[in-house]
Amino acid sequence: MTTIYKNFISLGWFCGVAASMKKYGLRSFSGPFDWYFSEWGGVISCIENRFEDFLSKENLEKVPDSKAFQDLKYGFVFNHEITHSLEADYEYIRDKYNRRIALFLEKIKERTCFIRAVRHPKEIEYIAQNCDYINFLIKRDNPENEIIYLVLDHFRLPVALQDAHNIYQLNIHKYNGERKELDKLFDQSPLFLQWCREHSEEQMRKRNLIFSSSLD
Repeated sequence: MTTIYKNFISLGWFCGVAASMKKYGLRSFSGPFDWYFSEWGGVISCIENRFEDFLSKENLEKVPDSKAFQDLKYGFVFNHEITHSLEADYEYIRDKYNRRIALFLEKIKERTCFIRAVRHPKEIEYIAQNCDYINFLIKRDNPENEIIYLVLDHFRLPVALQDAHNIYQLNIHKYNGERKELDKLFDQSPLFLQWCREHSEEQMRKRNLIFSSSLD
């Protein structure tokens, strides 16, 4: 029997995942990993410890000569959040992410499919070495939760992952971060798009498309 997921949630590594989810009606709320650059180890740590110290002020550092800042504890770089200055905008940013985190932790109690674009080959090695623990964390709140990995066409999979059912290869050699290209990420894997259609309700996708313009 085909599993139908109630939620699809981006786990990064960049904005292309959330943008493509929005394009295909898979994004129903703003998640805490949607719109910045993330290292996979940091994402796993957030899920593991329920976002402890996420965006704590003492862990934040401004990126020189830009409006971006980074969370040094988790290895995340936020490049869309600052309007005036980190000091002036901090309370607003923290409160916004606290709301997203609370919603994330509530939603993953339901049947959820997480989607992660694999950032680099070292991340593939990390997944292979820690796949059992990653799956434990993903399924901790609901045993029917699943994670899908998207990988570039030149990433070599370790033997442990070569037969994995949850890895889809993209027909591209590098990620494109240009705004007009972000929502085309899923187009690079017709097999993955077909999987998404088979594992989501059409009415949910239509409903999300109607309301997606209200999501940031």
